[in-house]
Amino acid sequence: MKKMTRFAIGLIVFLFIGTAVMPLGGAAEGDPFDFTVPEAYTVEVGSTVQIVPEPAQSASGPIYSYSMLDGTQYARVNVDGLVTGLSVGTARVWVTGAMNGEVLGKAVTITVSEAQAPFTFEVMNSGASIEVGDTHTVIVVPPAGNGITYTYSMLGGEKYARVDAAGVVTGISEGTGYIWVTGTKGEEKAEQSVTVKVTKKTQTTSKRLVISTSTNLDKKVGDASFTMSVSFNTTKSNVDYVFEIDDENVATIDENSGLIRIKRAGTATITVSASADGFESATKDFTLYVSSASGSSTSSSTS
Repeated sequence: MKKMTRFAIGLIVFLFIGTAVMPLGGAAEGDPFDFTVPEAYTVEVGSTVQIVPEPAQSASGPIYSYSMLDGTQYARVNVDGLVTGLSVGTARVWVTGAMNGEVLGKAVTITVSEAQAPFTFEVMNSGASIEVGDTHTVIVVPPAGNGITYTYSMLGGEKYARVDAAGVVTGISEGTGYIWVTGTKGEEKAEQSVTVKVTKKTQTTSKRLVISTSTNLDKKVGDASFTMSVSFNTTKSNVDYVFEIDDENVATIDENSGLIRIKRAGTATITVSASADGFESATKDFTLYVSSASGSSTSSSTS
């Protein structure tokens, strides 16, 4: 009985001494407990942010708890320190750390901002049609710049079209090309496909534009100024034309009206240049002959 009593007393003393000298939670004996935590966090409405104190919570380390200090209409916090933004404003969370019987609290400011809409873009001219050999620029909104960039690559139909780094599509052969557009803004990314139909090159045929005049170009020194009249094988009002003369010592001509002023005897070449929709551009030369005395004079034209 006495042996049992001594054994029990010894066991109690051993346990008491062991408990007294063994630091709870592994902390060095005599070190005051402390922890760090960021003073502020920012979160968007509807999003979450995690409060992260140091040292981290563990079985042998500190234990943390979280509660709203104020601003409960702006944010809420759960038992693990995860904060959810509720509305735009500022709130505070009280973080309590406990270890080895010591308890310490710190306030964290939570700023809740308006939720930003996710980045998207729109292709304004998808489904366009171009002819073989022609080009087409993919137009995106918002345009590149202000942190937004775009990249372009062929998704399919490489034998029908190709696209460069600026989004310019070139038609190669008849068919449909598919372009993949990737837009990036910060860490956000959005993607869209674009179709471009390539058709056969239209063959255009133009008629020859014919220039003629009924004006007498045989003149004498001293003759009055006159206007050179021209006509065409199409409606005159549809034609753009100008006059030129190669020797202004003989005569001058108004490039628009064709008004000619005789200056001295000699010959000069008058050139009429004309263009019209549906016709090939044309030029024609006419010779002006100015005599100094009465007698025969001639004028001619070359096409």
